[in-house]
Formats: sequence, C-alpha cells, structure tokens
Amino acid sequence: MAEFKLVSRPALGGAHACHAGCEARETRDLNIASLAANRADQSLAALNAACTKAFGTELPGPGQRIQAGHLSFAWAGHQQWFVTAPSAKVADLSEALLQPLATHAVVTDQSGGWVEIKLTGPQTRTVLERLCPIDLHPSAFALGATARTVIEHLGVQIALLDDAPTFALLTPSSSAHTFWSALEHALASACGPSI
Repeated sequence: MAEFKLVSRPALGGAHACHAGCEARETRDLNIASLAANRADQSLAALNAACTKAFGTELPGPGQRIQAGHLSFAWAGHQQWFVTAPSAKVADLSEALLQPLATHAVVTDQSGGWVEIKLTGPQTRTVLERLCPIDLHPSAFALGATARTVIEHLGVQIALLDDAPTFALLTPSSSAHTFWSALEHALASACGPSI
C-alpha cells in the first residue's frame, strides 16, 4: 500500500503584493482558534478571571483587540473571540487555551478555516476605503480596534495593529483566492501597478 505524507500549505501559497505606498502579505505559520463563553456560565467574570490568571489579561470588549505575550485576542461577537498566535511560539493554540479555560469556554481550532492577510503602508486606508464599508479613519478606528465586516460579499475580521498603519484581515480560507483578487484590484486602483 502506498504511503502518503500530508504537507501543510498556506491557503494562498504565501501570497505577497507590493505597490507604491502599500504592501499585502499572507501571514504564514499562524495558529487561529475561536473562543466562546460557555453558555452554562452566565457571567463572564469567571472566564475573565481564568484568562487573567493564565494570560495576564481579561478578554477584550466589543470592538477591541489586545496582545498578551504571543497571543492576540480579538472580539468577534457576543461572548466570542478570535485568538491567534505564531505557530513557532505556540505549537498547539487550542490546547494552550483549553488547559486554563476549559470549564468556562469552548475552544475550536480554526487554523485551516481562516487566513490572515496583513496590509501595511501609508496608502492602506485608501486601499481599504475601496473595499470596506466601515469608517477606518484614525478618529473612528484607533489602534487596537477590531470589527467584523464584509469585503466583496465575504466575511472579514479587521484589526488595526500599529500606526504604520498595518491592518490584519482575517477571512475564510475557502474564499481566500476571491478575497485576494479583490484586494489586488483595490491595490492597483489606489496605488498603481505593483513594484
């Protein structure tokens, strides 16, 4: 019988696009998990206490994203969060979350289901305004902000990571190629041809 070896590959093959004033790059080797409060636990107090004990922070509130060591927690809806970590730093993110939070939360590995694209540079907001229906002006969407939105009819979790500005765009891997194509068109429209 033949032996097969499965090899993990990025959803977009490590896609990268560079234009004047803006660069887009698929984040490689990223673990992603969803975290949801256990419905039997009517209060978030116990979950936040366990999270603080394990990771040094409470979970972020609506519209917020926080960094705690190698882990990033982003609000994703009512009592729901996306958690990301570089796989080189946290090999099994689901297990790292389950050990301290299992009695208060449900954790699901999402690493194969989502892809993160980082968009950075001074023209980033100009690119995103062609795609995104939410206001990303610094006065409305400050450092550490996150939101669920739609880009080209596709669900996206968007977060502002730094003042470059750099935005992290988390989208389902099943439609990642369609998303990337829309992003490339917006890059060319806002910034001219690739360099």
